[in-house]
Amino acid sequence: MNEFKIGDKVRLRDDLEVGEVYGGVTFLSGMKELQGKELTIDYIDKDGDYTFEEGNYYCSEEMLEKVFSDGDLLEFALGKLNIAKEELEKELREEYEKNKIDKQVVEHMKKRYNDLESHCSKTECSTCDVYKFKKRNGIGAGNCILVYEYLFNK
Repeated sequence: MNEFKIGDKVRLRDDLEVGEVYGGVTFLSGMKELQGKELTIDYIDKDGDYTFEEGNYYCSEEMLEKVFSDGDLLEFALGKLNIAKEELEKELREEYEKNKIDKQVVEHMKKRYNDLESHCSKTECSTCDVYKFKKRNGIGAGNCILVYEYLFNK
């Protein structure tokens, strides 16, 4: 019984030596270009040897190692943490809801920023109330929107 099946993602082991025989199949020099790459099994012959979509070489099971998907890694990590996927999703959903910014707040912020841009385009900095306030209070450049919001809320 083969460890791998058609469609599985595998990789040639890094420790294979050209000319050596592994599971009855010789590791050829041309196979080195496939090492380190993710390969997809597309055929299994009667002897249990594999070929790949990415190259026309036969490899034995002994030459291969499984490539784990993100889903495999997640399941493994959750098992190590002793937490169910559903429980983790619930915590993530709660965290998302807790930190979600209301659309209305975002729209208000955009409007206030657009108001500031409109204000800036109509006036020169030296005559601007925001600029004067910043200068009077020792506030550095680039904080116009914060000062504008502060003055607007007063």
